[in-house]
Amino acid sequence: MIKTVKLAYLSDRKFLELYDRPILNDDLYCLDHGPIDSMTLNLIKGDASNENKKLWSEYLTAVDPETYAFGIAKNDIYFDELSEAEEAVLKDLAQEFRTMKPFELVDWVHANCREWSSPKGTSVPLTYADVFKALGKKKPEKSVEHVDKTRARFQATA
Repeated sequence: MIKTVKLAYLSDRKFLELYDRPILNDDLYCLDHGPIDSMTLNLIKGDASNENKKLWSEYLTAVDPETYAFGIAKNDIYFDELSEAEEAVLKDLAQEFRTMKPFELVDWVHANCREWSSPKGTSVPLTYADVFKALGKKKPEKSVEHVDKTRARFQATA
């Protein structure tokens, strides 16, 4: 599960770097093992609200609960909503980190994601502004405005 959650975050981070918007439109947090997409982690763990769990289970099914491998439960047009750019980022990151073990990836994230700070056993919100600053964006506030608009549109359709 750790590797899945880290790759989800790193995919969002890369997409933020390239396009000033996330793929998952999630709230971000720092945990001891690095930054995470909050709802995504909760859904993977089965800790989300009943409404979100129901939606999740309509589209994904656990293939192997031990490794958190998922399969598509319902072939639907919804899965055609990933753009070619999103698919490319997801594939590139999966390829880049394919040989890393979960805690090697955690160590990599700790060393390379400057926006992460240790919450010392708790969780701390991570703002998109913090991510943009760590990525070296010249005008992080403009990038945050873009994310806020994108997330508002996403939440309105969800």
